[in-house]
Amino acid sequence: CVEYTHPGFVYLVKRPSDGAIKIGLSTDPEKRARAIAVKETGAELLQMCEVSCMLTQETILHKRYAEFRIVGEWFALPDDKATDLISAFESRRLDLSIAKLTAKTH
Repeated sequence: CVEYTHPGFVYLVKRPSDGAIKIGLSTDPEKRARAIAVKETGAELLQMCEVSCMLTQETILHKRYAEFRIVGEWFALPDDKATDLISAFESRRLDLSIAKLTAKTH
């Protein structure tokens, strides 16, 4: 049983059919991305970031991008929003970047 309140990873997977991005959590994002690719042909892992609490970070991101939600954890992010999110992941400092991302909503 995975404890989602423990350290782990938040990841981004891109679906090639429509460019949607899945914001998810996992202790093994590469394995999770392979599982997603079985259902969503060609889906690829864009980024992953180790975080102190998977559920907290994923929830914050889901709330931040709620207006772009397609279904479940899939989002149709405009290019500028996708670029900002990917940059936060690339910095490997998502825990610190969350405050900046959520501040933009106020």
